[in-house]
Amino acid sequence: MGMGPDLSWMFDFSGTVMPIFLIVMVGILAVSAGRGLLQWSRNNSSPMLTIPARIVSKRSEIRQQQVQEDNGSSRTSTTY
Repeated sequence: MGMGPDLSWMFDFSGTVMPIFLIVMVGILAVSAGRGLLQWSRNNSSPMLTIPARIVSKRSEIRQQQVQEDNGSSRTSTTY
């Protein structure tokens, strides 16, 4: 019997949906952290392999750009 519209549905919505949303988010975070720790544990418990290898080339791209300004500066970018 208030003078404004009935807003009780908002409190019901936030009282039920928000905790469920929070629990789902915490669950996703916990599962992701658990999987990461499990993979880390597996990697640490596996034997270290020592295999002879030879590096035959290195892929790289070098770009140099002259900046047409008064100070005559240039930029160099290297991508591996």
